[in-house]
Amino acid sequence: MAASNGDLVSPQDKQFSNYVAYRCPASAKARIGHLDSTNNVITPLNYASGTPLTSLYEVIEVGPQNLRLGGEQWKVSEVKLLPPISGRDVLAVGKNYAEHAREFNSSG
Repeated sequence: MAASNGDLVSPQDKQFSNYVAYRCPASAKARIGHLDSTNNVITPLNYASGTPLTSLYEVIEVGPQNLRLGGEQWKVSEVKLLPPISGRDVLAVGKNYAEHAREFNSSG
């Protein structure tokens, strides 16, 4: 069952970096939260205005200094975990890309 967390806590008061994407059981909407791995509890992350975050891209855009913890806390077992990054292709190119491209092209 969800626990209530009425206090908004700024990152300056509590350091957090364990971001997690999950589907909120109460609203069925995608949310971003802070995972307390010691207690297996997720606390929602919000903008300073109180608007909930729905994408990890928002964390990257505004920076953690502009985020606040607050809202109903959920046990990890109560939520559906989602991929941290979604909706875009992720492309990684290694330093030795040219060598692998030549190898691939010569393989037939």
